[in-house]
Amino acid sequence: MRVAVYAIALNEAAEVAGWDEATRDADYRLVVDTGSTDNTRQLLTVTGAHVVPALIRPWRFDDARNMALNSLPADIDVCFSLDMDERPKPGWRQALEAAWTPDLHLLFHPYQNGAKSHHACRFHSRTGFRWTGAYQEVLHWRAESSFNSATCQDIVVEHFSRHKSRPDELALLREGARESPHDSHRIFSYAAALLRQGYLQDGQAEMQRFIALGGSGDRLALLWRLVAQLDEPNAVAHLEQAQQASRNATNYLAFAEHYFRSQEWGLCYLSCQYALSFIRGNPQRIPVYTDDERLRGPLLHDLAAAAAWNLWDYEAAYGHAVEAVRRAPNDRVLVNRLLEVHSKIKAGATLDPGMTITPVAQLMGEP
Repeated sequence: MRVAVYAIALNEAAEVAGWDEATRDADYRLVVDTGSTDNTRQLLTVTGAHVVPALIRPWRFDDARNMALNSLPADIDVCFSLDMDERPKPGWRQALEAAWTPDLHLLFHPYQNGAKSHHACRFHSRTGFRWTGAYQEVLHWRAESSFNSATCQDIVVEHFSRHKSRPDELALLREGARESPHDSHRIFSYAAALLRQGYLQDGQAEMQRFIALGGSGDRLALLWRLVAQLDEPNAVAHLEQAQQASRNATNYLAFAEHYFRSQEWGLCYLSCQYALSFIRGNPQRIPVYTDDERLRGPLLHDLAAAAAWNLWDYEAAYGHAVEAVRRAPNDRVLVNRLLEVHSKIKAGATLDPGMTITPVAQLMGEP
């Protein structure tokens, strides 16, 4: 079985060494360079990868990926699309050999982006597929017959997100939504991008299109949260819509932040507790891409500590402040808040005269 890894690249010199190391088990490696101005091409050539220079104007991700796919030799059995900032965990080739069968066309596998995970399909047959979509491109099966797919849990691809210049996301998403007006995922992506960039009315219009196409669940909840951020006077109503779409911890975090800004301390504290109860109730849950990445950091406990402080519940404030510092021990703002609560309780501001408090130096791991 001949396996080819293929990618597109633009000014990826910093990624070449890692990509080269991760893909050496492939029989063939090809990269379409779309106009790098650094030494990406030279470095790739040294690794033995086949480099195809290309100028794609106007830019579309699917055009670039299709150029790479179409440049692969005809005798390749399995194609592996792997971006320059992605890495398969060691042993991927052996797992592929064990999972792939001659009648397969597509192989799903776990894909990790930070703490979040989902199943992707980066392994596919040499013929029958093409990439579609100007942005957030996906594999499209072109044959009239159905394709066969399987899932392999032993192949894990990790994405190491790094800041780099990107093309105009909004224009490409708009193009994709216009090309595929009945594709709910493309409409969702366009609506989310509009709202993230502050276009409330246009974003809401696309969100209604998403709903009309059957959009629901976590993705719809995310759109309502984005609307709430832009329409603060009506944020509670929008967040209640988010809860109707999908009851989850991220919605409660959004409620907590809103009530923190409006200084409604009881509702802020209650929202934090609901969010924490969701997390504690399912500690093994793998975060999905619509989750707020701050959920497992110090933010919820910091908000709860501030709310409890303003409710004069210093014991609760102390407990949450300790947990916030435990999660981010180098954050001086959190440390200073803990010191403030610590001093308040030492001065006698507690309902529990027998309360034992740990010295702050000990909490910080100091001798």
